[in-house]
Amino acid sequence: MIYQIVYVSEYSGRSPEEDLQSILTASRHHNPQLEVTGLLLFVRNSFIQVLEGEETTIRELYAKIAKDPRHTRLDILLEHQIPQRLFPDWSMAWMPISEAEFCRIAHIKCCDFETLSTLGNNIVSEILLNFAELQNQANGDGIAH
Repeated sequence: MIYQIVYVSEYSGRSPEEDLQSILTASRHHNPQLEVTGLLLFVRNSFIQVLEGEETTIRELYAKIAKDPRHTRLDILLEHQIPQRLFPDWSMAWMPISEAEFCRIAHIKCCDFETLSTLGNNIVSEILLNFAELQNQANGDGIAH
Protein backbone atom coordinates (compact mmCIF):
# COMPACT_ATOMS: atom_id res chain seq x y z
CA MET A 1 0.00 0.00 0.00
CA ILE A 2 1.03 3.57 -0.71
CA TYR A 3 0.57 6.34 1.82
CA GLN A 4 -0.87 9.60 0.50
CA ILE A 5 -1.18 13.03 2.08
CA VAL A 6 -2.92 15.95 0.42
CA TYR A 7 -2.47 19.28 2.15
CA VAL A 8 -3.13 22.95 1.55
CA SER A 9 -0.93 25.72 2.88
CA GLU A 10 -1.03 29.45 2.68
CA TYR A 11 1.97 30.89 0.84
CA SER A 12 4.00 33.36 2.89
CA GLY A 13 6.97 34.06 0.63
CA ARG A 14 7.72 37.10 -1.48
CA SER A 15 8.32 35.69 -4.95
CA PRO A 16 5.92 32.92 -5.95
CA GLU A 17 7.63 32.21 -9.27
CA GLU A 18 11.09 31.88 -7.70
CA ASP A 19 9.83 29.85 -4.75
CA LEU A 20 7.81 27.50 -6.94
CA GLN A 21 10.84 26.87 -9.13
CA SER A 22 12.99 26.25 -6.06
CA ILE A 23 10.47 23.83 -4.55
CA LEU A 24 10.06 21.94 -7.82
CA THR A 25 13.81 21.70 -8.41
CA ALA A 26 14.47 20.38 -4.90
CA SER A 27 11.51 17.98 -5.04
CA ARG A 28 12.48 16.59 -8.41
CA HIS A 29 16.02 16.05 -7.18
CA HIS A 30 15.24 14.42 -3.81
CA ASN A 31 11.91 12.64 -4.37
CA PRO A 32 13.18 9.88 -6.70
CA GLN A 33 15.73 8.87 -4.05
CA LEU A 34 12.93 8.77 -1.46
CA GLU A 35 10.53 7.00 -3.84
CA VAL A 36 8.09 9.89 -3.43
CA THR A 37 5.72 11.00 -6.16
CA GLY A 38 3.13 13.73 -6.21
CA LEU A 39 1.60 16.87 -7.55
CA LEU A 40 2.01 20.55 -6.67
CA LEU A 41 -0.55 23.23 -7.45
CA PHE A 42 -0.50 26.93 -6.67
CA VAL A 43 -3.91 28.59 -6.56
CA ARG A 44 -4.60 32.09 -5.26
CA ASN A 45 -1.68 32.27 -2.87
CA SER A 46 -2.09 28.70 -1.62
CA PHE A 47 -0.16 25.52 -2.28
CA ILE A 48 -2.03 22.29 -2.71
CA GLN A 49 0.29 19.32 -2.70
CA VAL A 50 -0.09 15.57 -3.02
CA LEU A 51 2.67 13.38 -1.59
CA GLU A 52 2.74 9.62 -2.19
CA GLY A 53 5.15 7.00 -0.89
CA GLU A 54 6.13 4.97 2.14
CA GLU A 55 4.25 6.20 5.22
CA THR A 56 7.26 7.08 7.41
CA THR A 57 8.92 8.91 4.51
CA ILE A 58 5.79 10.91 3.72
CA ARG A 59 5.20 11.84 7.36
CA GLU A 60 8.82 13.00 7.71
CA LEU A 61 8.62 14.99 4.48
CA TYR A 62 5.38 16.65 5.57
CA ALA A 63 6.95 17.58 8.93
CA LYS A 64 9.87 19.18 7.05
CA ILE A 65 7.47 21.09 4.77
CA ALA A 66 5.52 22.30 7.82
CA LYS A 67 8.70 24.01 9.05
CA ASP A 68 9.39 25.72 5.69
CA PRO A 69 8.83 29.49 6.12
CA ARG A 70 7.21 29.68 2.67
CA HIS A 71 4.23 27.78 4.07
CA THR A 72 1.89 28.88 6.85
CA ARG A 73 -1.42 27.50 8.12
CA LEU A 74 -1.01 23.98 6.76
CA ASP A 75 -4.13 21.81 6.77
CA ILE A 76 -4.23 18.15 5.78
CA LEU A 77 -7.15 17.57 3.42
CA LEU A 78 -6.70 13.84 2.90
CA GLU A 79 -4.44 11.28 4.54
CA HIS A 80 -4.79 7.59 3.81
CA GLN A 81 -3.43 4.38 2.34
CA ILE A 82 -4.09 3.81 -1.35
CA PRO A 83 -3.56 0.63 -3.39
CA GLN A 84 -1.44 2.36 -6.03
CA ARG A 85 0.02 5.76 -6.79
CA LEU A 86 -2.14 8.28 -8.61
CA PHE A 87 0.96 10.07 -9.94
CA PRO A 88 3.47 7.24 -10.54
CA ASP A 89 5.41 9.03 -13.26
CA TRP A 90 5.79 12.38 -11.51
CA SER A 91 8.60 12.92 -8.98
CA MET A 92 6.76 16.20 -8.43
CA ALA A 93 4.36 17.41 -11.03
CA TRP A 94 3.63 21.08 -11.48
CA MET A 95 0.24 21.66 -12.97
CA PRO A 96 -0.33 25.26 -14.04
CA ILE A 97 -3.98 26.01 -13.46
CA SER A 98 -6.02 29.17 -13.21
CA GLU A 99 -8.06 29.99 -10.15
CA ALA A 100 -11.24 29.86 -12.24
CA GLU A 101 -10.39 26.40 -13.59
CA PHE A 102 -9.54 25.03 -10.15
CA CYS A 103 -12.76 26.44 -8.70
CA ARG A 104 -14.71 24.79 -11.51
CA ILE A 105 -13.05 21.41 -10.89
CA ALA A 106 -13.54 21.71 -7.11
CA HIS A 107 -17.14 22.94 -7.41
CA ILE A 108 -16.39 26.02 -5.30
CA LYS A 109 -16.88 29.74 -5.89
CA CYS A 110 -13.75 31.05 -4.17
CA CYS A 111 -10.22 29.62 -3.98
CA ASP A 112 -9.01 31.41 -0.86
CA PHE A 113 -7.16 29.45 1.82
CA GLU A 114 -10.16 29.23 4.14
CA THR A 115 -12.31 27.66 1.41
CA LEU A 116 -9.56 25.32 0.22
CA SER A 117 -8.83 24.13 3.76
CA THR A 118 -12.43 22.97 4.19
CA LEU A 119 -12.69 20.85 1.03
CA GLY A 120 -14.24 17.50 1.87
CA ASN A 121 -12.69 14.10 1.17
CA ASN A 122 -15.00 13.40 -1.75
CA ILE A 123 -14.17 16.69 -3.47
CA VAL A 124 -10.43 16.23 -2.87
CA SER A 125 -10.62 12.69 -4.26
CA GLU A 126 -12.50 13.93 -7.32
CA ILE A 127 -9.89 16.66 -7.90
CA LEU A 128 -7.05 14.13 -7.63
CA LEU A 129 -8.71 11.77 -10.09
CA ASN A 130 -9.18 14.68 -12.48
CA PHE A 131 -5.48 15.56 -12.29
CA ALA A 132 -4.42 11.92 -12.57
CA GLU A 133 -6.44 11.73 -15.78
CA LEU A 134 -4.72 14.91 -17.01
CA GLN A 135 -1.39 13.22 -16.21
CA ASN A 136 -2.22 10.40 -18.59
CA GLN A 137 -3.10 12.90 -21.30
CA ALA A 138 -0.09 15.19 -20.69
CA ASN A 139 2.53 12.51 -20.11
CA GLY A 140 5.50 13.25 -22.30
CA ASP A 141 4.74 16.89 -23.13
CA GLY A 142 7.22 18.31 -20.60
CA ILE A 143 4.68 20.04 -18.35
CA ALA A 144 4.69 17.65 -15.44
CA HIS A 145 7.51 15.45 -14.19
